[in-house]
Amino acid sequence: FGSLLMLLFGYAGESGLMPALPAFALGVAFWVYMIYTLWMGEGKEAVSTTSASVQTAYSTMMWIIIV
Repeated sequence: FGSLLMLLFGYAGESGLMPALPAFALGVAFWVYMIYTLWMGEGKEAVSTTSASVQTAYSTMMWIIIV
């Protein structure tokens, strides 16, 4: 859900449907929501029951997404 809203606000800002700065701010807000969900919510729950190598790969993937 967050990724869809991030894309929609990005499109709205790029196409001129709304001012670019508010669209960017809302897009970033939904990006932060997605990162939070993956880092602290459902993603963390799902990976907590896997092997150590999968947990390491997940952590590396999260740092790549954030940075």
